[in-house]
Amino acid sequence: MTAGPDFDAINAAALAAYPGLLHSWFPSGKVHGHEFKVGSLQGEAGDSLSINTKSGAWADFATGDRGGDPVSLYAAMRGISQGDAAKELGGAIGTVAEATAPTPKANGRRGKWTPLAPVPETAGAAMDRHKAHGKAAMTWTYRDAEGRLLGYICRFDLPDGSKEIIPQSYCVNSDGRRSWRWLSFSKPRPLYGLDALAAHPTTQVVVAEGEKATDAARILLPSAVVVTWPGGTNAVQYTDWSPLAGRKVVIWPDADEPGTKAALAIARIVGPDAAGVRIALPPETVPDGWDAADALDEGWTPEDAKAWIKSALVTPDVIQERMEREPPRDDEPPLPDPAPFGDVEPDQWPFQCLGYDHGRYYYLAHGARQVIELSGAGHTAGQLLMLAPLQFWEREFPSKQGADWNAAANGLIRMSERAGVYDPTRIRGRGAWLDDGRAVLHMGDFLVVDGEMRSLSDFSSRYIYEASAMIRVNLDEPLTSREAHEFVELCKMLTWERPIDALLLAGWCVLAPICGVLKWRPHIWITGGPGTGKSWVYENIVSRMLGDIALSVASETTEAGLRSTLKTDARPVIFDEAEGENQRAQARIQNVMALMRQSSSETGAAIIKGSATGGSVAYRIRSMFAFASVAVGLQQQADHTRVSVLGLTAGKASSEDRLKHFGKLQEVWASTLTKRYVERMHARIIRMIPTIQKNAETFALAGAKVIGTRRLGDQIGALLAGAYALHSANEISAEEAEAWVAQQDWTDETQLSEEKDEMQCLQRLMEHQIPVMVHKSRYERSISEIVHAAWARNDDFMSAEIAEDHLKRYGIRVEREGDEVLISNNHTAIAKILDGTPWSRNWGRILQRIDGARSAGACRFPSGVQRVTSVPLTAIAVDADDTCD
Repeated sequence: MTAGPDFDAINAAALAAYPGLLHSWFPSGKVHGHEFKVGSLQGEAGDSLSINTKSGAWADFATGDRGGDPVSLYAAMRGISQGDAAKELGGAIGTVAEATAPTPKANGRRGKWTPLAPVPETAGAAMDRHKAHGKAAMTWTYRDAEGRLLGYICRFDLPDGSKEIIPQSYCVNSDGRRSWRWLSFSKPRPLYGLDALAAHPTTQVVVAEGEKATDAARILLPSAVVVTWPGGTNAVQYTDWSPLAGRKVVIWPDADEPGTKAALAIARIVGPDAAGVRIALPPETVPDGWDAADALDEGWTPEDAKAWIKSALVTPDVIQERMEREPPRDDEPPLPDPAPFGDVEPDQWPFQCLGYDHGRYYYLAHGARQVIELSGAGHTAGQLLMLAPLQFWEREFPSKQGADWNAAANGLIRMSERAGVYDPTRIRGRGAWLDDGRAVLHMGDFLVVDGEMRSLSDFSSRYIYEASAMIRVNLDEPLTSREAHEFVELCKMLTWERPIDALLLAGWCVLAPICGVLKWRPHIWITGGPGTGKSWVYENIVSRMLGDIALSVASETTEAGLRSTLKTDARPVIFDEAEGENQRAQARIQNVMALMRQSSSETGAAIIKGSATGGSVAYRIRSMFAFASVAVGLQQQADHTRVSVLGLTAGKASSEDRLKHFGKLQEVWASTLTKRYVERMHARIIRMIPTIQKNAETFALAGAKVIGTRRLGDQIGALLAGAYALHSANEISAEEAEAWVAQQDWTDETQLSEEKDEMQCLQRLMEHQIPVMVHKSRYERSISEIVHAAWARNDDFMSAEIAEDHLKRYGIRVEREGDEVLISNNHTAIAKILDGTPWSRNWGRILQRIDGARSAGACRFPSGVQRVTSVPLTAIAVDADDTCD
């Protein structure tokens, strides 16, 4: 086959020459940490083109062009093919540009990864987290005879108490890419301890089973060289045992049948070339699986281990004869085949088995980077081709006619069973997330992790970041505090009912792009009469500040539509014209309110809906909502404490003065909220995530102390933390936060903290107007007025007898002796009065929360005997005068 450019060597040499090589290509570029910034591929001044000087990944956020290595960057810069670019670049940097050409990969396949040994010195740090298992509990380093790094073996402790042993190798892809991968070493695989073997060429060798046991045996047998092999008892034949040639070898197996069989297999392989091979029989009294690590835990000393070794050594023939004399053990199932799907490691497959759940099976297709759900019967050829190309199935599950699709379906279902029950909470969509202490910004087709750009597949996490439509963002050159404060001043130019509303709006706009990382997600409702500027604020402030990050919807949008659109995204929602003009519209808004209510807290319960397949789907919304309308559609007390109402007013200025002010406002807006300003604002916000989180907690405690409730403290605390991020990049002290909060006008919030559901329910009932007949004439009076007439017995308009008669028809009685009002728990007249409110059912239980209220047994009304709730007359204030405070 014709030789071609050695992409791997050329890319490695170019990376080694970064960033100096980049400066020669783009003289106007600048280095920011591990990122090289320049305006474009043509070398213009600016920062739209970002190049990672460590990995070689690059992206031009202005054009959408992107690549993963220096060759692809050079090709894009010169407008030539990657093959020509490799030749030119290789010649320019003095790298041999020809090598044996790799086998062309089939269309649609991801390139095959092959471990490199030893690991090149230019390789970066290995991965410290596995995408499914998190951080490794233990890691063992493999080195060759010269001490050069070969790779790692990692152990992960799983939640169910089991463990998973996974190797990690530095690999090269057939397309030239290099990276650390969760793959085993190339066969034949190296021994653990090759460097010690080379350093002590005449020393006694002990072969233990497993890296943990090997480390323990090294402590117990300090005069010996202790080694092991990777992969466990079923991988003996895949190991390179040649370094043991000419050495005296003792094998220390685990105390179980697989360990003994593995010891015999090693003896057969090593015996012909070794100076001698013997096996140490474990003590008969130890439990199955006992090894050197257990001996060390039991308190063995080197002297104990040496004495036991001398007494336990036998030749392999003795063990073989003993095993042949023993009858077969029918009570144990045969060991499973460790590699039932050919010689390709699952981590090299172009998809990942995520698990199963009630007859449904879930896979992550690496090519599409999206989760695919299949039924058991849905594992057909057409469906499986969504996971991998035809060539993969023909290679892994061959038959005379091509691929054995039944065998493939069986293999995948079995693999899914081994993966366990599918956990949908691992799926993460676009938006900001916290991942094991790291701030992750998912932009659809790439990630930004702690400020560094990563591909979706090049990030080790237990979570799965699904590919989606790209959200354009530029994280270069964050705003300074002085520049950020300009947005606050712009918000203050709007005509608000309360000055604090300007800060609350600014704070919401700051928090919304990172709403997924917040413990408490506050919402806002912008309101005002015609001509106050609601729509202008919605379109030119809120929508402009959020850009593509937000989901912008219109008034007819339903809760189901929002759920299905957001899916697993952590994105803000801006809802224009949220008017409840009729009963149907009001019901739709209230359903959206229920969705918003659940999204407020990170600990909020999941929303569970039935699925089309007969199962259920759990939704956990992580959005911040902004509503805009003339009328505020908040009905429940729980919504009032989750939504800050920001009121716009026309003010008292003349029409001419208002017009001049609006002209000035537009000038400031046009010069401030430019596209670049918003990009730099997002860059500032994302870099301040840890500080904003800390300040939100500080402001929440201050708000709770000033206003009186933790819920309202959380609400205003988060918004003020966002506003404070426009003033300073530092953490605020508790004393400063409390002093600042205490200076503001929180009248509306204080009233909310004092208004309880039970009192609102009683007030709604008492305010209701009912018709009364007095002196043969019909009038309208509130129920509280009629209660007063029944209790006072000196009302000039209505006698107590007439008042009591009317109240009884509505399920209400006044008991003068106990100074109480008895209210029916299920009267149809009361149900009609409270229809459409949060108290339309079980109002009796709600009213019993009032101080002094109680369940009062049964009482007779004209319609029959009904159970009642007693409410003290003082709660209704029937003896209050008509003056206002």
